[in-house]
Amino acid sequence: MVWRLRAETRVLVIAVVLLMILCLPVAGRTIYVNCARPDDTGDGLSWANAKKTVQAGIDAAASGDQVWVAKGLYVGCITLTDGVGLFGGFAGTETQLTQRPPFPRPVPDPAESKLDGNRASCVVISDGGRAVDGFTVVNGRTGIIRYHYGLDAWQDKR
Repeated sequence: MVWRLRAETRVLVIAVVLLMILCLPVAGRTIYVNCARPDDTGDGLSWANAKKTVQAGIDAAASGDQVWVAKGLYVGCITLTDGVGLFGGFAGTETQLTQRPPFPRPVPDPAESKLDGNRASCVVISDGGRAVDGFTVVNGRTGIIRYHYGLDAWQDKR
């Protein structure tokens, strides 16, 4: 039996199918950051082409993406993007988040990603960023400030 649909019905069926495809969840990208890189000209889509600074990695990301930060010292304040996860503590070779060295870690930590605010007003500013995980945050007057959904502050008392 052959079903014959009117042109209007065919258009409606095609539109519904396309809408369903567009509504499927899309996995976010991973943007890589490594302070050993010479500059921020890399596209950030692999460890070999990583961004040099955390802020450049965040700026290259969109909601749903993750920014992976390799071990090392990153100086300066950063502002997170809503919906972007920020993960530190990578050796710089991982392809999955679960390959990162497990926590808790030894002191000193050979895979430590350190955010150093250089005694500026704060180190991390977020208006609802998804996650900040695997970092040591130092030398900020307030450390981490989260606004928009409330105020959370962490202070380095060293």
